[in-house]
Amino acid sequence: MLEVKNLNVFDGHFHDETLLRNINFSMVTGDRIGVIGPSGAGKSLLASTIIQLLPKSLHRNGEVWFDSVDLFLASRKTLDNLRGKEISIIFQNPEATFNPVFTIGKQIDEAITIHNNMPKSERKDLVFQWMEKAQLVDFDRYYNSYPHQLSGGQLQRLSVIMSLINLPKLVIADEITASLDNENASIIMRMLEEHAQKPDHGLMVISHDLNQILPLCNKLLFLNGGEQQYFGNVYDGVNNAKLKEYLDFKLPDKAKDKHDGLVLLKLEKVSKSYFIPRILKSQEVVVLKDISMVIHENEIVGICGPSGSGKSTFAKILVGIETFDDGAITWNGVVYQKKYLPKPQDIQIVFQDSYHSFNPHYTMRSLLKELLFVHRRLYIGRKYEEIISPLMSDFGLNEGLLNKYPAQLSGGQRQRFAILQAILLKPKCIVFDESFSALDMQNISEIMHILFKIKEKSNLSIIVISHNVDVLKKMTDRIFEFVGGNLKVLDSSVS
Repeated sequence: MLEVKNLNVFDGHFHDETLLRNINFSMVTGDRIGVIGPSGAGKSLLASTIIQLLPKSLHRNGEVWFDSVDLFLASRKTLDNLRGKEISIIFQNPEATFNPVFTIGKQIDEAITIHNNMPKSERKDLVFQWMEKAQLVDFDRYYNSYPHQLSGGQLQRLSVIMSLINLPKLVIADEITASLDNENASIIMRMLEEHAQKPDHGLMVISHDLNQILPLCNKLLFLNGGEQQYFGNVYDGVNNAKLKEYLDFKLPDKAKDKHDGLVLLKLEKVSKSYFIPRILKSQEVVVLKDISMVIHENEIVGICGPSGSGKSTFAKILVGIETFDDGAITWNGVVYQKKYLPKPQDIQIVFQDSYHSFNPHYTMRSLLKELLFVHRRLYIGRKYEEIISPLMSDFGLNEGLLNKYPAQLSGGQRQRFAILQAILLKPKCIVFDESFSALDMQNISEIMHILFKIKEKSNLSIIVISHNVDVLKKMTDRIFEFVGGNLKVLDSSVS
């Protein structure tokens, strides 16, 4: 079905830096290959190379064959016929999958019509059947919604539907459950498993988490630093020395600190609803209901909850991106009702998808220079290099990366730059909205160590939003849980 021979991918603009080196593996029908490795190992780059979606700045050599078709030599027409129908890829960020100006239904319908001649009524029925498989039971609501009106978990299930609905032979799933709670992840993995069981089908699952791969895959490909370090049976691979070293890393426990001093942020009965347009009457969807909580200076607070529970809406309200309908927010002693717009130096947010945090047309050096120029009053009398260089070193980023564009960085590297960018403004509080979900434990540990040091120096407050309660327990002082728009205390060190 798929054969990769002597594959190399390199960046021709930067001294021919090799990003993937001598990759060799093959899969036959029925194979389910798990691709594992740390952030920056080249996992997503491998997926993009197979489906021929490499940026123009990158070059490749070697061979990639799919069903007797050399994908490197295939015409544009051949690739267009293969993509979506024979080979399909599901990306980690579902927001990038959908066009924000069209409804979900229109976009999935378009994906069907490109490859199938089917009446519109049958196409809609087919979409509803797949929605039922994905446990999205309010069919009309999801079909008529725009991407921004849905949660990340709902969007990810819909992106899986759009990728599977034409029954492609090969499906590549790139970290698609990294930011999802267990319930959403199990639904999606069950859909992938059911699809892979069809005759003449195959599956490639990319993840930094072996627990996602073991129940589903029969073969394992381990990448590290752009090199292939193991390919073979999944259970033999678990005993591979280099893979074991990667998997055995555990997050260190953080001592729980009690905070009963200065109140930085206070929410009192904050509520938020959205309205979904309907033919006769708009449907109200309550996202947050009477949320009350207090965050102290120099505190780390964790927020968890299932997909669609209101976590990201809560984060956007905290930084002033979203308005709220009722209640009050007190920031540093100042009370706001409905009109709440904190300064950038007060509170920053680091989003799950770091790619959209940067202008893709500028290098990282240009973007950081612009940021420092706009907020130059924070660094009077200091040069750019003496500000950036120590932070680059602290975050484990080579200064050569400053000359690259956002698309040329790995997900882990971009996320570190996003955090560095937030820290440059010297905020009193940073909100991390699923910012660590796509990172392996070693990367998370390194970043949290940096944040702990900055926190102690500047009394920084940190709010970490994650579906992973185990990770939150190791890095936070208190944990709150969102359930159906309501807030409850899950774990607290504060009396």
